[in-house]
Amino acid sequence: MASSTNSTSVPSGMLPSVINVTRLPFDLHCETDLSALRIAESRGQFRLHHTAFYIRVSAHIFWWVLRKPRILLLERALCDTRPGYWEPPGGAAEDQDETPGDALKREVGEETGLQLSQVTHTLPTQTWTRSKGREDYNWVGLPCIIKVSELETFESRGSSQRASQPVLKWEDIIRLNPEEHQNFAWATEEEVRCDKYKMFGNHKETALKAFAAVTENCSV
Repeated sequence: MASSTNSTSVPSGMLPSVINVTRLPFDLHCETDLSALRIAESRGQFRLHHTAFYIRVSAHIFWWVLRKPRILLLERALCDTRPGYWEPPGGAAEDQDETPGDALKREVGEETGLQLSQVTHTLPTQTWTRSKGREDYNWVGLPCIIKVSELETFESRGSSQRASQPVLKWEDIIRLNPEEHQNFAWATEEEVRCDKYKMFGNHKETALKAFAAVTENCSV
C-alpha cells in the first residue's frame, strides 16, 4: 500500500494530521514475530510498550550512478490522499504478515513490482500519532534500506549492453499500482534536500538518514 492512511484498519474520512513524532527504543526489527504482538480484537494493531500501535514499514532502495546514490521515490496518485507528494515504497503491516520483513517484501512488490532480495540496514524507529476527527491512532515506523534483485540484473545488463539488444529502461522494470502512485523517480541527495520532490511527514528526514548510511557504507 502507498500509505498507512489507506489501511483498511483505519477509518476513512478527512485527511489525518500527524502529531507527536518521537523516537522510542522499540525492540522491533524485520524478523520480529508479529503473532505475539497482534491484538486479536483490534485488526491491524499490535501491542508495544503496553500501547496499541499500527506498524508501518518503508523501503529505501538505492541505485548508484557515477558513484553517487539515488533513492527510489514514488509520486502519490491523484485519486489518493496527499496527491502529488513523493514517498519511498511502504505501508502498514497486515494480517497476513508474520513479520515486518514480510510486510516490507509485500509492499515493495505491490507498489513497484520489484522483488526484495536483502535488507542491508535498518534505520531508527519512529512513533507518531495520526488524528482523524476525534480519534487518535498511534503508529510506529520501521524504515529499512534494501536491495532488490532487479537492480543487479539492470546493472549487469547495462554494463554489458550490446548494440543488438534493446536498451533496458527502468520503465520496463518498475510496475506501479495506478490506484496508489502515478510516477517514480531516482532522486539524488541534493534533490531531496532542496525539496525537488515534495514529501510529507518525516519522509524527507528519514531519506536523508538513509543517504548518510549508504554513503558511509558505500553500498546499496
